[in-house]
Amino acid sequence: MSVSACMITYNEEGMLPYVLAFLNSIPSITEVCIVDSNSTDKTQEIIKEYNFNKPLKFESFEFVSFDVHKNAAMDLATGDWCLIIDADETYSCTINEMMPHIGAQHDVNVVRFPRM
Repeated sequence: MSVSACMITYNEEGMLPYVLAFLNSIPSITEVCIVDSNSTDKTQEIIKEYNFNKPLKFESFEFVSFDVHKNAAMDLATGDWCLIIDADETYSCTINEMMPHIGAQHDVNVVRFPRM
């Protein structure tokens, strides 16, 4: 099972390094797909300079809508699953243990994780 992490960003320099480290640490995530909304802080620099251990797919264009940007990030994805994540959130480390079980469920096409 391969998972594409899909994220949109805009001026996220504060939390972004933590989120990228989280995504980088999950073995099931096979690529990171980010669409930026022409950030004016160091967001793009952080993304481009981050030492990913998996492929990064990155685009940037002026903000249109959340739907347009999230769909653009998912269009970059090639994984069996997409993990949609905001640039200011992470999940419990148990997500790494859950992903193979989710992928084995052939009758499941969407999983929602509760936010706290």
